[in-house]
Order: sequence, then structure tokens, then C-alpha cells
Amino acid sequence: MTQARLIIGMALLAVGGAAIAQAQVRQANPEHIQKLKQGECLRCDLAQTDWQGANLPGIKATGSVLQQANFTGANLQGADLSKCNLILSNFTQANLTGAILNESFLVTAKLIKAELPGATLIKTDLRDADLTGVNFHKANLSGALLIKAQLYQANLSESNLQFTAMSLTNLNEANLSGANLQGANLRGANLTGANLTRANLGGANLTGANLSGANLYGAQMQGALLTSVIWRGTLMPDGSVRGR
Repeated sequence: MTQARLIIGMALLAVGGAAIAQAQVRQANPEHIQKLKQGECLRCDLAQTDWQGANLPGIKATGSVLQQANFTGANLQGADLSKCNLILSNFTQANLTGAILNESFLVTAKLIKAELPGATLIKTDLRDADLTGVNFHKANLSGALLIKAQLYQANLSESNLQFTAMSLTNLNEANLSGANLQGANLRGANLTGANLTRANLGGANLTGANLSGANLYGAQMQGALLTSVIWRGTLMPDGSVRGR
């Protein structure tokens, strides 16, 4: 094959691949889109829909497919998005104050600087999600999966994180003051510079966790697993400094 033919063949292959990819893009049901705009669409097909900046407080979309949906900057206060497929969805800077996302799938979703104070995310799957700077103040994340999630500078103060799976999670400089982490799995988690004052870490698994520069003043740690924990300038519950 001549070089010219090879180049032409590769170009045609690229065009054909793009056409196939475009054909595979799922189109949401227009009727379902209209229903959600009106406030309620249960078990609807809304994959890849764009709701950027939309004002949708109190919407009910329980059991819906919203995979790869864009909710950047949207107002979703009090929304019911429980048991939804929200994989790869984007909630960057969205307002989800008091929202319900119980048992939803937010694997690899983006919630960068999203507002979720008082939200409930019981048994929600947030594995590998980008939660940088998210506000989970007083949120209920009991039993949630946060494995390998990015929670850099996140606000989890006074949140309920009982029995959450947070192994290998990045909690660098996160605010966990007053949080309930009883029985949580924090194996290998990065808690460098984290604020854990008055947190409940009773029975938590901190094996191999990095607590360099963390503040544990007043924290409860009865029964916590502390094997191979990294202590460097860590402020302990009694006010002493460990690992100078």
C-alpha cells in the first residue's frame, strides 16, 4: 500500500469511528425532559441531558437514569435523586442543599465545590468521585462508598459518616470536625492536615492512613485500628503532638 493510500485509509477509519460513536449517543425521551421541568419524572430516561444553571428546586426523579447529565451550577435544593444512575454526571458548583441521593450511583461523578449541607446520601456509591471543596456540612453519608474519592478541602463537619468505606480516599485538609466516623473504613486514606477535632473515630479502621499534620484534639478513638499510621506533627486527642 502506498503512503498516500495509507493516509486516506486512516482518515476514512477515523471518520467511520466518529460516526459510530455519534450513533451510540443515547437520546433522552423528550416527554421525560418536559416532565422533569414540571417537577416530577420517576424512573425516567434522562441520560446525557444538559441542565446547566437550571432552577429545579424540589424536583423528584427517583429511579431515573441521569448518567453523564450536566447539572453544573444548577439549583437542586431539596431534590429527590434517590436510586438514580448518576454515573459520570457533573454537579460542579450545584446547589443540592437538603437533597436526597440515597442509594444512587455517582461513580466518577464531579461535585466540585457543590453545596450539599443537610443532604442525605445513605449507601450512595461515590467511588472515584471528584468532591474537591464540596460542602457536606451535617450531611448523612452513613454506609456510603467513598473509596478513592477526591475530598481535598471538603467540608464534612458534623456529618454522619458511620460505616462509610473511605479506603484510599484523599481527605487532605478536609474539615471533619465533629463528624461521626464510627466504624468507618479509612484504610490507607490521606488525612494530611485534616481537621478531626471532636470527631468520633470509635472502631474506625485507620490502618496505613496518613495523619501528618492532622488535628485530632478532643477526638474519640476507642477501638480504632491504628496499625502503620503515619504520625508527623499530629495533634493528638489529649493535646500532645506525635511524630515530631
